[in-house]
Amino acid sequence: MDFVSCSSFSYEREGDEYMRSAKFVEAEKAYRAAEVQRPNDKDLSKKAFDCAIAARLQEGQRLHFAGELVKANNVFREVAAQEPDNPTIQEWLKKSQRATSRGS
Repeated sequence: MDFVSCSSFSYEREGDEYMRSAKFVEAEKAYRAAEVQRPNDKDLSKKAFDCAIAARLQEGQRLHFAGELVKANNVFREVAAQEPDNPTIQEWLKKSQRATSRGS
């Protein structure tokens, strides 16, 4: 195994650690760094995509709990467009829409 392969696996392990700690932004960055070295690795692409979605969902939740309901709803709509079959995202979108309509 050459140095490039070693470094990409190191980035991937780093991403896995961040994922376990729910540090999705950092995980996505690590997976994207590994992807540079292994551009045809579909598993890395999927991990990076999943982290990006999780990070946006986390951001929407933060906004929701901070009372920034319109901003949260926009984030949830954006994420739902990327992952329309994800039940967690759909539930947060519904919750956000209800809260936004009550706040109007």
